[in-house]
Amino acid sequence: MVPPVGAIIIGPCPQCNELVVVFCGHVLALDKETMENGCTDDRRDHLLSVLTEFLQDRIAKLLSDDVEMLDGELSEEGVEDYDASGAGNAPSDEEPAGAENPISQTEFERFTDVDLKLLDNKAYFKSVFETD
Repeated sequence: MVPPVGAIIIGPCPQCNELVVVFCGHVLALDKETMENGCTDDRRDHLLSVLTEFLQDRIAKLLSDDVEMLDGELSEEGVEDYDASGAGNAPSDEEPAGAENPISQTEFERFTDVDLKLLDNKAYFKSVFETD
């Protein structure tokens, strides 16, 4: 049975019997002594520090130099000229996705390589999601 998204599961490792936390599909080691014998504040602080370190590592990977470079290239002035739909960026023989035309591999790759990384860019987000 798959746990719900965002579930935090604490239990013993089946291999080494040490205490672990399962979070977002990742198994993270816990200090067994702290988790079993510490006061509530100590257990909470330890669990928060383990999860915080994990999230900081994941966020650092997400915000790699390549993503930061793309963010810098999309200035406030350049947003109006940017075609967020990807039309014009795809080969000319491809039609835009629609009910009768599924998304093309080129459109998918562009989304995962460029658009997805730019969603946190305020100017880009506004250019795609805000209407006048």
